[in-house]
Amino acid sequence: MKNVYGNRFFAFVLILVIALIMLPDHLNAQADKRQFLVIEYLKVKPTMRGSFLKLQKDVWKKVEQEKLKQGKIDGWELYEVLYPAGTTAEYNYVMYHRVVGWNAIEGISEGNDDIFRKVLSKEDLALMGKSPDVEEMTKKEIWLIEDKISRAAYVAPAKYHAANFMDVTDGKWDDYMEMEKTLVKPIHEEHTRTGGRAGWTLLALREPDGSARAYQAATFDFFDRWSDIGASDLSDYYSQIHPGKSPEYITNKITGTRSLIRQEIRKLVDYVQ
Repeated sequence: MKNVYGNRFFAFVLILVIALIMLPDHLNAQADKRQFLVIEYLKVKPTMRGSFLKLQKDVWKKVEQEKLKQGKIDGWELYEVLYPAGTTAEYNYVMYHRVVGWNAIEGISEGNDDIFRKVLSKEDLALMGKSPDVEEMTKKEIWLIEDKISRAAYVAPAKYHAANFMDVTDGKWDDYMEMEKTLVKPIHEEHTRTGGRAGWTLLALREPDGSARAYQAATFDFFDRWSDIGASDLSDYYSQIHPGKSPEYITNKITGTRSLIRQEIRKLVDYVQ
């Protein structure tokens, strides 16, 4: 009997040790509440625009709805790039997958075949098979959402947003983040509160990494109305939000940490949330 109890005790201790070893990883996975955007940049020929939109709205949206239901994603959005545009544009549509936690990124495309069988008809699958003739993914990026502001009555994504791509000055990353979060964010908050915009997001590029990147950060300025985009002069808020700081001081703090290398205006096409 002693050997039986001894073996059971040894087994219990072994299981406990293994559980304690694995616990930190489990807790880290549970604690990762960071929000990420996985963005696909798509090139669609003008003659294929109707086919592309039908494919996205009638077929892929069903797949994204099922992914949301299963907890694989936190949301899906499709945007048309209004400006810049033309035959030389690298892409004219962008697709966002929103996820919570780094590990969730891997799961975006896992199990797709099972989802296809569950929610798509034979006609849907046949239409999906034509995707290579309709669209081309020119690149894919992973962005970490560092900070954000949304209007109080948030119901759906804003109709428009300006995507601003930033080249952060070497050695100034922390200064740049501090500038955006403590100097500029309060201005965006007041602008959102007064109805001038629908929100704002600050993002850091996680992948691809490396010195060859043209930009390392981005801000998205959201608007419900086209007219708000052209009326988004924030300088009127400088003295109100930061009394005692001159417009020149604020401008120098902004431009001293980054260069705005490109801006795009994007329009919402469809979404799942």
